[in-house]
Amino acid sequence: MPLYKSNRQDGRSDIDLLRDLIVEPIPGVVYPFEAISEALSYGLAQPVTKNRMYSAIAQFNRVLLPETKRILRSIRGVGYAVAYASDHAELSTARRRKAERQLEKGYQTIMHVRTAELTPAERSLRDGMLTMMSGIYRMVKNGEARHDRTEALIDQLRQRVDRLEDRKGE
Repeated sequence: MPLYKSNRQDGRSDIDLLRDLIVEPIPGVVYPFEAISEALSYGLAQPVTKNRMYSAIAQFNRVLLPETKRILRSIRGVGYAVAYASDHAELSTARRRKAERQLEKGYQTIMHVRTAELTPAERSLRDGMLTMMSGIYRMVKNGEARHDRTEALIDQLRQRVDRLEDRKGE
């Protein structure tokens, strides 16, 4: 669904309705699923589905984040809350991990193909895609390994600082 697509007589989109609901995104404020569903159902013959609500929130976040430096995060079983700035690192890490899993799936999909069933043109396309995907996949995996080593070093340094501070306090 494209951003700002309207299905309502008054011309307003899901994003417009969410802007009306969330006028000032204040960190910690929770918007229950029911309130979001009711707002998004305005001007429609039937209530919005959960999938449409999730899609509308994702689209709204793409607008909200660059404009206000705020993002809505899901609160399981409750609704969505405006994330605190301190939550952005955790949200970013979760999205990075999800992207890495998707990359892995894409790589595995193009790697494990019954090439005998492909035409020569399809096989050539698959080989090119495999070359590209394997390069990206290796680059990301190497980056992950460097990141993990850096995190381990940072943890070791924190532990050393904690021990030194403990000794200093004695």
